[in-house]
Amino acid sequence: MVTDWPTLTRNLRLVLEQRNRENELLRQDLDALLMENEQLRTQTCPTQTPIAVTSPKPDLSEPLVVSPKVARTMLNCSNTRIYELINAGEVESFLIGRSRKITIESIRQYVAMNLKAPPQKAKVGSHYEKHRK
Repeated sequence: MVTDWPTLTRNLRLVLEQRNRENELLRQDLDALLMENEQLRTQTCPTQTPIAVTSPKPDLSEPLVVSPKVARTMLNCSNTRIYELINAGEVESFLIGRSRKITIESIRQYVAMNLKAPPQKAKVGSHYEKHRK
C-alpha cells in the first residue's frame, strides 16, 4: 500500500489529535477521582474518627516520662509521698535499667482525678487547739 506523503502526514495528525483528546479525557477522569478520594479521606462519619493518611509526628517539646525527683517537684510532695503514690498504683512508673521513670500522663490523670474528688475540709487550728490545753 503506497500512499503519498501529504496523506500520511494528515493521517498521522488525525491520530495524534485523537490520542490527545483521549489523554485529556483520561486526565479529567483522574482529576475527578483524586478530588473524590480527597473528599472521602477527609469526610468523617458521626461514629468514627477520621483516618489519618500519615501518622502525626510526636510532640517532642515535652518529655513523656520524668524521674521521681521531677515528679515530686511537679506535684509539690515529698519523696516518701511520691513512692507511696507509685506503690498504690496512682501514678505509673517503670524502670530503665536502675532508673525509675514516671509517666507524665499518669501524673496528669492523678491531678485530674483529685480535682474531681470532693474537697476535703482543712483542719484549721486543730494542731493549735491540741497543744494549747
